[in-house]
Amino acid sequence: MNRRRFVFGSLASAALFAPLLKGRRAAAAGEPPRRLFVWVCSGGYPYAEDFFPESGDAFTTPILRALEPVREQALVVDGVDIRPTGPRPRGNDHIRSIGKVITARDVFDIGGDEGEPGGPSIDHVVAEHLGLRKTLVLVEQRQPRSMRERPFATGARRFATPVQSPAQVWENLFRDLAAGAADEQAAREATRARLRARQSILDDLGGELRRLRAELVGVEHEKLDVLEDSLRRAESSAAEDLALAEAAPVCTIPDAPGDARSIPQLSRAHFDVLHAAFLCDRTQVGGMMFGRSGYRWDYQNWIDVRFPGNAHDDVHHQAGSRRETYQGMVHWDWGELGGFIQRLRDTPDGSGSLLDSTLVLGISHFGRHHHLERIPVVLAGGPVRGGRVIRPGRTVYNDQVLTSVAHMMGVPIEGIGDDPACGRLEELHG
Repeated sequence: MNRRRFVFGSLASAALFAPLLKGRRAAAAGEPPRRLFVWVCSGGYPYAEDFFPESGDAFTTPILRALEPVREQALVVDGVDIRPTGPRPRGNDHIRSIGKVITARDVFDIGGDEGEPGGPSIDHVVAEHLGLRKTLVLVEQRQPRSMRERPFATGARRFATPVQSPAQVWENLFRDLAAGAADEQAAREATRARLRARQSILDDLGGELRRLRAELVGVEHEKLDVLEDSLRRAESSAAEDLALAEAAPVCTIPDAPGDARSIPQLSRAHFDVLHAAFLCDRTQVGGMMFGRSGYRWDYQNWIDVRFPGNAHDDVHHQAGSRRETYQGMVHWDWGELGGFIQRLRDTPDGSGSLLDSTLVLGISHFGRHHHLERIPVVLAGGPVRGGRVIRPGRTVYNDQVLTSVAHMMGVPIEGIGDDPACGRLEELHG
């Protein structure tokens, strides 16, 4: 056995248990979150007091109650506006709001009730800066064709189109792993068994290692000693982490989603695939467009509301007379995000949870319908200190929130969108 073969064989084996160390070492070093999830909601609210508490930090309003199970992990920002500047394509701000909510950049008016993005969205800014893989999905029964379904962008006039089919998202993320999944899992389990028994990968090389050491002299002999010592130290560290890793769910490739037809089926299938993708590190930046600007869902098919017609025409435009129905619809929307946050919180990752290593931004492109003021903003996970409602008491724009998201992810930009020096929202960093 020559030295080259020994070195490469040892390192290949050591690589199998390297993932066990990543979670604990990142947490110990106080690093920024390793993942970002951006959820864009189309619902808004009928009246501000239906979403935001008038005072205090309790999540007791009709809509915000949906996030009560994750209140300790979630933070609400009350008083964020989208800048009412730039072109305003036809459609009573449906295009301008969706185009600016996560880019903070004026849209391009291309005629009619359509537009194009003015710049990159926050998900792309973070993914590009950190070299992270990005996955964007759409919860909607129609394929994305309009800006109304596409808030994500890679730059000016460049849409990043979310994928509507959960099966296609699964194909993009997991198909290349499926063929070798059994062999890889068997190798990982063998490594775990070895670590439990406190055995070394070097034990299998006993005789050959002794012969190799006898053949080497001087510096080469010393190099071999250093390599052997390093491998044994790495294994010792991995064995210490094993108690944590044993409790963590093993990354297994999920089954490909079936034919999701209803909105609840689409929502849960997309959340299932994204959860698995985060757990298996197949993607690090996720984005979800929940509906479309002016969506026409028929909620009475899956929640206990009673109204004729569709959400946009028959509820959003009649918020006064159908206020309670409007509350119930948007409560369901935010409850879907709350369920995902709870799932991240309850999934072990290193010495913490997936939520500890994931920053979640939930944001709506409208406050009251057709209004750019006081849009709902919720942050959770990562460095967020939850259980609070922040009220800056001054004019705050979404660009400052997006800049704060970048800072929390370790991307030190000065600003984003039309005000590249807008700065971050300091109340989020206290």
